[in-house]
Amino acid sequence: MAVKVSVLGHSYVRRLMEVNKPSNQWKNLNLRESEVIVDFLGRGGGTVQTLTSREFSSYLTDKQPDVVVLQIGGNDVDRRGSDSVKIAGSILTIAEWMLCGFGVKQVCVMQLLFRRGTRNIPVDVYNNRVRAVNQVLKARVADRSDIQYHKHRGLKNCVVDIFRPDGFISTGGMESLSMSVVCGVQRLMHTGNSGFNPVYLLRCKEPPSEAREGSSGGTAATAKTILLVV
Repeated sequence: MAVKVSVLGHSYVRRLMEVNKPSNQWKNLNLRESEVIVDFLGRGGGTVQTLTSREFSSYLTDKQPDVVVLQIGGNDVDRRGSDSVKIAGSILTIAEWMLCGFGVKQVCVMQLLFRRGTRNIPVDVYNNRVRAVNQVLKARVADRSDIQYHKHRGLKNCVVDIFRPDGFISTGGMESLSMSVVCGVQRLMHTGNSGFNPVYLLRCKEPPSEAREGSSGGTAATAKTILLVV
């Protein structure tokens, strides 16, 4: 039976859903659907508290995912007087709620990402608080197998600019974020107590969509995902 994965969070998740719609190459995160089925639910401006709404509760009851991937917390940080320790604690409380209340087997808490633009607090303050949230999350789940912290891969040295002019992630950045989510799912499914089949990730080079659209013959390339489940 296929493992059901739900990716939940704020606008980044909503945009991931758009990148992963059936007409695009990232359908189902390029995972074999006979083994893994991926669904997304993201809300623009979403906060940690948003995940406790009736919409998300109904979604979890309906989908009954085995694995939940959380990309949340950035909008909580972008508030005057936000507290990094409290935000990290709230994220982990939500993870526990999903494990205990909805039969979720594992939760992957994704690293909060830096931004080049913010709405309510200075960018440097935002990024420092994000760093603190990530440090707390990583430390608090270090000895757990049912909740894991995942540091994003492939964004720092991406060959396309991952940011739009407004400071948020670009389309090319979303493709790299999709790859990083795949790596997070792969890591969870390799956990000794997961009970899931391991997912093996192979990578081949292909220009990202933005490079394909605007390239004049350059050699820039990014990784395309091919997954084999054995």
